[in-house]
Amino acid sequence: ELSNAAREQNSRQLAGLYLKNMLTAEDEVIKEQKKERWITAVQAADKTTIRASLLNNLLDANKTVRHTAAQCIGAVAAIDVPRNEWPELVPAFGQVVTSPDLTEDKKESTLEACGYMCEELDVGDLDVNGTNQVLTAIVEGMAAGRPETTRCAAVMALQNALEFCERNFGVDEERNMIMQNVCQACQSPDSKTRVKALECICRIGELYYTHLPAYIEAIYGLTQAAVQHAITNAGEETEEEVGKMAFEFWGVIADEELERGEDGDATETNHKFVEQIQQHFLPHVLMAMTKQDDDEQETDGQDLASFAAVCLEKIAEAVGDPIVPPVVQFVGEHIQNADWHMKEAAIMAFGMIVNGPQDTDAFGKIVEQAVPQFLVPLLRDPSVFVKDTTAFTLGRICESCPEAIPAGHLQSVVEHLLLCLDDAPRVALQACTCFHNMAEMCEEIGKGTNWFASVFLALVQKLFGVTERPDSDECELKSTAYEAIAKMIENHPESARGIVQQMVPEVLARLEKTFETQILSQDDKYQVDRNQALLCATIHMIVRSFDEEQVLPIADQLMEKLLKVLSQRQDTATQEAIMAMGAVADKCGEHFARYLIHVLPFVHQGLQNWEAYQACGQTAGVVGDICRACPAAIAAPEHCDQLMQLLLQDLENPQLNRQVKPGVISVIGDIAMAVEGNFDRYLPNTMPMLIQAASTTMDEDADDEMLEFLDELREAVLDAYAGILNGLEDGKKQHLLLMPTNYVESMINFAELITGDENKDGAVTKGATNMLGDLARVLGKQIAAYFQKPFVALLLQQQHADDQESGLSQADWPSQYANDEIKKLFNP
Repeated sequence: ELSNAAREQNSRQLAGLYLKNMLTAEDEVIKEQKKERWITAVQAADKTTIRASLLNNLLDANKTVRHTAAQCIGAVAAIDVPRNEWPELVPAFGQVVTSPDLTEDKKESTLEACGYMCEELDVGDLDVNGTNQVLTAIVEGMAAGRPETTRCAAVMALQNALEFCERNFGVDEERNMIMQNVCQACQSPDSKTRVKALECICRIGELYYTHLPAYIEAIYGLTQAAVQHAITNAGEETEEEVGKMAFEFWGVIADEELERGEDGDATETNHKFVEQIQQHFLPHVLMAMTKQDDDEQETDGQDLASFAAVCLEKIAEAVGDPIVPPVVQFVGEHIQNADWHMKEAAIMAFGMIVNGPQDTDAFGKIVEQAVPQFLVPLLRDPSVFVKDTTAFTLGRICESCPEAIPAGHLQSVVEHLLLCLDDAPRVALQACTCFHNMAEMCEEIGKGTNWFASVFLALVQKLFGVTERPDSDECELKSTAYEAIAKMIENHPESARGIVQQMVPEVLARLEKTFETQILSQDDKYQVDRNQALLCATIHMIVRSFDEEQVLPIADQLMEKLLKVLSQRQDTATQEAIMAMGAVADKCGEHFARYLIHVLPFVHQGLQNWEAYQACGQTAGVVGDICRACPAAIAAPEHCDQLMQLLLQDLENPQLNRQVKPGVISVIGDIAMAVEGNFDRYLPNTMPMLIQAASTTMDEDADDEMLEFLDELREAVLDAYAGILNGLEDGKKQHLLLMPTNYVESMINFAELITGDENKDGAVTKGATNMLGDLARVLGKQIAAYFQKPFVALLLQQQHADDQESGLSQADWPSQYANDEIKKLFNP
């Protein structure tokens, strides 16, 4: 259908999109299943025909068909190129782009297809020859003199291909060729090409920072020119986009240099580009910050001024103290300006540098003067923009340097912010954020005073009122107000406990009101879900802040409402309600057993909610809360058998997101502690899964995310082993770890695997050390031979080094505990 020129365009396009969607998906598990179907279910001859047809469609007369074919090629290439099953594809790109007989629109579509392919592939999927052929085609397409649409497609393809080009960037001639073409594209007469070229340079800054010295002067000139042009033509969307990308580049470089540290080292060289350019570039940044969008309803932070502000923040963090004098000078010159654009830019500039200075004492004195002299008064400025940014800046000060807020002016700060809560939604939002940060830093703000207790009631009443404003759905105002309330509850002073207790009936009444809402549309459903979620989160925080004796009298009311929320099966509200229930269980202890018959059906649903994996993971966490709260009740076979069955199904299910599985494994340890010796009936099915999880390793080139997951997985397995060891010991059945099947050997091998991993997290080392101590204590001399392995001493040495830096007393050191228990095995 896609290839049939006699068909209508819409039909051809839909057929192509259908083909693409048969091969790819957002969800990784579904994507893998589709990939497997293409590999195994489609005949080789059919694949050959499909590939050839797609390449032919890149030469179709219809642009939409060419574009759709390019998307399909990206999807097929993602599967076939890593398997070397489409060797004709990459050479075909080069042949089309360099052909003198084909029109430029065909070359543009071919470069588009090349870009889609590179976007889908991972590093290592293209060999050196393939990468070189791709780069040759792209560089040919970027050449000056070609139509701008072709150049733009080539630049976009290059951006997607950059990750494959590490070897090419290591060769001077090849790197120079790439950089020369990108820099030329930055000077294109077409603004879209310039934007994409600067995006490309941003990506080069992330991937190949160490190679930039030879080009940084030219890049600085290009970015400076882009910013100047954007400032001059402020309001012209296309030119502003170019300026935004210029600011984005220097933000990327600032992040890179901040990460590399102040001085750098042999492996992480810091060229300090930002420090070199900040004096010359800063005036452009500050001037761009005066080019704000005049639309009061626009709050997405996507105008030129917002990009400049973020750039200033990153520059400040990278260079530190030197940023303060020029910015403070700019603030002083414009803070009283009659033009709100200049005034707002001055306040924003001050707010964006608060995280930069290393000399916090000196900057704190500036803040101490600024708060009463201009920030507090400007909260009543006629301009909505000025009030918005002033409250935002105060919020950042509360977060980053709270001790600098003068205690004598706290009352004035609070009073003015309370007035802001009645202002426009965007201003009220910033005031809510400010109160949130003040509550979080209540001990650092106004040290030696009881300011928080004295204003607690007024703040809470006002914030609850904000959530009822008719316009509270704008700018996420309602959510932010509830978040501020939650933070106040979390950090409330003891003298305000009675006020928090008085909140309970109000919150429950509001929750009850949501059940009466008639749902007639998808928007109604969303509103109910969101409101219930916010109220359940508030209940969660209240319960967490209470003691057992304060929760028990209201537990029935809380559970009635939370169960009612769960019965409505909303998305976000269900997650918040289940977590609130976990908090109730934690506070009620064994008294929670009375609710199990009502709670467990929802727990069973949550553990089977594989698509909404976050909800599944949160439900597993609540199972752990219940196990710790009422172990005797949950240990009953009628409860525990089904829970264990569902948890093991979660571990076996390839469709469940892997991030959930460490939490599920940890909960198995909680169940083992609860059921004690009765865990024997689950041991044959559980231990093989734990052993399999424990054997997981990562390649040397695994990224940080995968290494972090490995640490989480190993820590979870160690938690499960600890629960099983101690539970079986309490039930006098620890011998089952040795016979009829010897599980101890696998546990020891796991500890040895951990010992040899140089990248492991300290928590994993600690868990493995504790496991050795538990094994020695629980099973005694019958397993002494295992502790003569060389790795045991090495693991204890690693943990001993961590213990010495932990600040714990030696009696609490895991290495001391394990060492003592192992020594007992060899004493007469």
